[in-house]
Amino acid sequence: AFPSSPMAQKSSSNITNKKNVHYVTFIMSDGDNQQWNLGTNYGSPKWYGSPYRGNFNLGWSLSPSLYYLAPTVFNLYYKSASHGSTNDYFIVSPSGNGYMYPSKYDKNALGAYINTLDDYMKKVDEKYVAIIDDSSFYNNKLWDNFTAKPNIQGLFYLDYRKHNNYHGEIIWSNNKPIVSCRDLLWNNLESEDELVKNINKRINSGETDIHNPNSYTFVYVHVWSKNLNNIEDTVNKLKKILK
Repeated sequence: AFPSSPMAQKSSSNITNKKNVHYVTFIMSDGDNQQWNLGTNYGSPKWYGSPYRGNFNLGWSLSPSLYYLAPTVFNLYYKSASHGSTNDYFIVSPSGNGYMYPSKYDKNALGAYINTLDDYMKKVDEKYVAIIDDSSFYNNKLWDNFTAKPNIQGLFYLDYRKHNNYHGEIIWSNNKPIVSCRDLLWNNLESEDELVKNINKRINSGETDIHNPNSYTFVYVHVWSKNLNNIEDTVNKLKKILK
C-alpha cells in the first residue's frame, strides 16, 4: 500500500486580469475513463504524451477517485505537468468521483456523494468540477449543493444532448460560476477552422471585456476524434489572426 498524502498542482488557477482580451479555455474530455488514464493516455503522442503538451495552457479532466485507486499514477500526472509560461491544469471529470447525472442521482444520497467529492478535491488540490447532466443548467438549487462546499470553486457544465447546448452562458450559485460549454473541438461537429472563425467573430464584435460573460469561451475537446495536434493547430491559427 502507498500513503495517500495530499497532493498539490504545480499550476495555480489564478489568471492575471487583462484588458481587451477574449479568454479561451480548452478542457480535454474523458478524464472519468480510468482505463484510459491508467493505459494509453499518459504516454500517447496524441494526448498527455504529446510533444505539443506545454506549448499552450490546457485543462485536463481527471477524476480524484484515481488518487485512491492508483496514487502513484495520479502523482505521475501531477509531477510531469507543464508549469511556467504555459500550464497543464487539472479539474474534476464529469460528474465528480464517478460518471453520473446529478439531477438523476438519488436525492437522499447526493449530499453524501458531494461531501466525499469535496474531501477528495481538497486532497488533490482540484477546485473545479465538470458536470454532465440532462437539461439541468438552470437548476440553481441543484448546483447550490455543490457550490456550498469550500473546495468547489465552480462548475463547467456539459449538456447530455449536445455538450454546448447552452452556448457558453454563465450563471452563478453561491457567488461561484457555472460555466456552460460554448464550443466543441469534435470531429463532424466543429473543426479547428470553424472554432477559430467563431472566436475571431466574438473578438471582432467586442466580446473582450473581462466583466462581460460573452468574453469567455469554454471549449471541450473530444479526445477520441481530436488530440493535442488539433489544439496546437487551433492555437497557432488564433495567434496569426490576432497579430
